Amino acid sequence: MSVNKQAQLDVINRGYFDISDDVNFEGVMNIARLIGFTHISHGAGGKRFNNDYKLWVPHLTLDETKQYKCTNELSDDGNILIERSSTQFINDSHVGEIRVTFMHMKNDTGHKTVKFIGAYELIENGKTKRVYHRHDTKVYLEDLRKMIND
Repeated sequence: MSVNKQAQLDVINRGYFDISDDVNFEGVMNIARLIGFTHISHGAGGKRFNNDYKLWVPHLTLDETKQYKCTNELSDDGNILIERSSTQFINDSHVGEIRVTFMHMKNDTGHKTVKFIGAYELIENGKTKRVYHRHDTKVYLEDLRKMIND
């Protein structure tokens, strides 16, 4: 699925991301720029707004037979997101942290896409497993931009 720049601009001009939008975004660098970040590293999976909020662009694990350093599972209703690591997580997250989440996944036709799936609150922070619960289905750009500290 190709990226529709006009659809992205429509979302930005409207002022919020919503899980009901059928908009394909690009990777983390493009999303971070759309939100208003000025600095982001190549290869980063996210960008911290502040101590309690983070932009996160993980990959949905589609092939359970492959060995990955980190896997991400999304419940059928999209309300629970589980992140697992084959090694211990770096202690950079805390229970209550909110992750504004865009996920690399495949759409109904099998094409790769990056979709906004919601804001998720970290509710379980283990050494090799983190569990998130969807906190919001809509996120306002103005609120995110107020938190940018880069």
